[in-house]
Order: sequence, then structure tokens, then C-alpha cells
Amino acid sequence: TFFTNYILSELDEHTNYSISVSASTSVGKGPSSTLTVVTDQDVPSSQVRNLTAVANYSSITISWSSPVMSDLNGVPTRYTLRYSGVEFQTEEKTVVVNYTSSTNETVSVSGLEAYTVYKISVTLSTSVGEGDAANIEIRTLETVPTGTPTDLTTNVLSANIISVTWDHPLPIEQNGVIISYTLTYKGVERDTDYREMVLLSSEPYFTNYILTNLDEHTTYDITVAASTSIGIGPDTGVRTITDQDVPSAAPNNVVTSVVNSTAILLTWDAPDLTDRNGILLYYTLTYFGLVLDEVVRVVNHTIVGPNHSDQSYVFTELQEYTVYEFSVAAHTSIGEGVSESISARTLQSEPSAVPTELNASAISPRAIYITWSPPPFIDQNGIITEYTLTYRGVERDFEERTISILTATTRS
Repeated sequence: TFFTNYILSELDEHTNYSISVSASTSVGKGPSSTLTVVTDQDVPSSQVRNLTAVANYSSITISWSSPVMSDLNGVPTRYTLRYSGVEFQTEEKTVVVNYTSSTNETVSVSGLEAYTVYKISVTLSTSVGEGDAANIEIRTLETVPTGTPTDLTTNVLSANIISVTWDHPLPIEQNGVIISYTLTYKGVERDTDYREMVLLSSEPYFTNYILTNLDEHTTYDITVAASTSIGIGPDTGVRTITDQDVPSAAPNNVVTSVVNSTAILLTWDAPDLTDRNGILLYYTLTYFGLVLDEVVRVVNHTIVGPNHSDQSYVFTELQEYTVYEFSVAAHTSIGEGVSESISARTLQSEPSAVPTELNASAISPRAIYITWSPPPFIDQNGIITEYTLTYRGVERDFEERTISILTATTRS
């Protein structure tokens, strides 16, 4: 049996082959029959060459060269570029580039996440399919954060201290390495300037700070923003009120008005708003007579009305012609603040007791020597200007006579 077929193997893909067949006898070879055959296409047998990538914060430019001609294994039809984010497992996207005779190709992809590692692959296809992929990874550059710090909370520790805590922005919104946080705070009622501090970040991030030396019972607007090396991102804010404290200043415009010999009116204004340090509840009024060695008397005077309009008090049943010292202090729920004092004297009144130690002795048939002492000091009720002496004969029913005797103080 004659062999009339043969399989040629290990040929090159998509290559023109000239094939000749001739018959031979023992004498020699006869004429040959010749034909040309092209092997089928296959996928390229090598990857694209010189795959490189250059990134900014939101786009990547990818460049490559086509495989050497001998590795094309057919008629190239297209390049397929695939890319996806590694950290955040973003959906893979595909870009198809038609094959041209150009040796080098460049493609830019945009709309990417900042500071994110992207895996990039490029394949070349023939009609049979895709060849092996060339792969590269590259990280996009940093930019400012697009997200705010999360979970911003405050804890009021006292009238002057607030603890501020937060968490870093969502990873996909950090857009780089967080190197610092900027914390600002401002007292609302007192219209103070914004105060700002930059808190350098380390691993783990600084995500808390204690604000000190704050004003009492004051509303603070507090904001926190994250920064990368490129700049600062958007901030998030919270409003917090510090605790109350005792008033740090006394009531204003404390004035006395003498009503009569036993009453004095005390009036005052509330402490300045910045010194109240809380909600005023009542005033404590104290008074005592300076020369009477009296026990200090205390009156708790409740505020009436939201505008603290009831800021006066009449002290009654006072001792006549006596210097009293009055003090007034405002109260919050925490306690009593600084007091302001003022003195005033009640008006004079007639003495309320008789002269003491009255004695009389006859010094001649027609003369009597009379002596006495002033009424007790507390009963004099003013300055003794004169004594009135009356006398009459008892047995003879003489008419009563009166003599006014000026005191030494009056005569001088």
C-alpha cells in the first residue's frame, strides 16, 4: 500500500507554506506537484510589550507596544484593556482599542478614585481569541479628602472643658494618607472669633481632643476636617453647650434708697451676660447693722419673670438711724456667685427710750441739781440734739414748766 497522506506538524501559525510532492522509483524522483497553503490563525503567543502607566489623582494613561510580528499568529483585530480598583474592589471596566499598524498605543482612563491601587491588563486579539494578558498595578495620586470625618461627638466634662471625638472619613473618601485634622470652635452667644488648631495625625489616627479654658454655659460650634498632603477636605460640625457654673461677677448697679427710719430699698441689675455662667435662679441678699454687732440676716430673693425684672427688695423693720451693709449675689443651679456690697443709713426717728440714770438733789432752798445719762445707744434713733426738762411743784399745784437743754453737739 502506498502512503498518499502526511500530517505536517509544529508549523508556525498563520504562515504561508509552499508544499511540493513528487513520486520516486528505484531509478529516481519524478516531477513534483506544488501548492501553497496558509496555516490557521491562533491567539498571539506573546503579551504586549513595554506596558507602562502614569497616574494623577483621577486618571491613568496607559501605553504599550504590540508583540513582535512573529508572535502575532494571525491578523490582530483589537486590544482589550481592563482595569479595576484593588482596595475597594470596584467593578472591572473594559476599553477596546482597534488594532492599527502603529507599533505603540496610548489610552487614558478617567473618573478614578484617588489614592487607589488599580490593576490593569492589556491583551491582543485575533479572530481566534485573546492572547495572554500583560499586567501592571499603579496607585492614583492623592488629592484632598472628599468625605468628612465620621461619628463626630462631644462630651461636656465641666463648665470649661469639652471632649471631642470622631472617626476618620470613609476609606474611599480619604483620597490619600490623612496627615492631620483641623478642629475649629467658636462661642456662639459671645460672638468670639473662631479658634483653630491643627492636630497632626499618626498611626493610629488622632481622633479625639479635649478643649479647655472654655466659657461657662456657652454654646460652641465645633468642626473637624481631615487633610492629606494636598490639602484640607470638607468639615463636619456639632453644637454643644458647656455646663453651668456660679456667676463670675457680681450684680451691676447696686443702689440703695432710704425709704424711712426703718426701711431701705435695694435695687440692682443682673450680672453681665458673659459673667452669668448659667441661668440665674435667684439672688441672695444679706444685711447687718454695722454698729449693732447683729447676726447677719439672709434673704433668698427669687427671680420673677424671664427677663429678671424683679431686681429690687425693701428691707423693713430696721433699726432707726443705723448704718447697714447690704450685699447681693446671683445664683445659678451650681451655686452662689460673687457678691457686691453697699452701705446705707436709715433715717432718724424720735428716741424710743427714756434717758437713764436720772438723779436729782437739792443744793439750796431754792435750787435742785439734776443729772441723767442718754437713752441706750440702740434706742437713741438718731443724734440727740436736746433734752426737754419739765418740772412743777407737787404740793402747791404749781404750773408745769419746761426747759429745753441743747446738747454739746448742737451747741457746737
